[in-house]
Amino acid sequence: MNYWLRTRRAKAIVAVFAFLAAAFLVAGDATLAMPGILSLYGLAVPVVLLAPLALSSVLGWGLMSGEEQLERVSSRPIMSMDAALATGTALLACLLAVTAGAATGSPYAAAAGRNALGYVGLMLVGRRLLGGRAGTLVPPTIAVLMAVFGGDASGQPRRWVWVLAPSDDLLAWAAAVISLALGVVVTVVAPGLRIDWVRSGGRAQR
Repeated sequence: MNYWLRTRRAKAIVAVFAFLAAAFLVAGDATLAMPGILSLYGLAVPVVLLAPLALSSVLGWGLMSGEEQLERVSSRPIMSMDAALATGTALLACLLAVTAGAATGSPYAAAAGRNALGYVGLMLVGRRLLGGRAGTLVPPTIAVLMAVFGGDASGQPRRWVWVLAPSDDLLAWAAAVISLALGVVVTVVAPGLRIDWVRSGGRAQR
């Protein structure tokens, strides 16, 4: 257990929670201006909605830090433990965000907690399909693409841009929960599912 916690960067995860707590409490309505590709106006992205990307990144880093061959023959259910760690930290981040939102009255804090669920789910799916390093980049890539391409003609997020949806948007919550659930399933049920592109004789192999 000590080896597993050490390789999963438990101390770094604790540090990220300290960062998230500060972000949820003090970020307020600070925004980051993004360019608009499909609209005349770019989107003003609340910074707090992007803060949980730190959690998915650190989790992804930890999940790919173990010794794969050693863990493959371990008697412990490593994949289930990894899924439990990811789910537990995502839910704890969501609870922290909702609590901070209730305490500060921030209109974005609860939505940041929702995004924590979604980002972690996207990371789990990404690392299973693409491998650890590439998979960790999936959540920030999707968040940026949604922010850049998701503005409508009036400069508001389109309906499908769930990462920027308000806290009371049930469809956005459903998207985040489904993302996390799918990530847990592919981690536990399909541990061997991965697309590895390797050069062999000038051809890419799967």
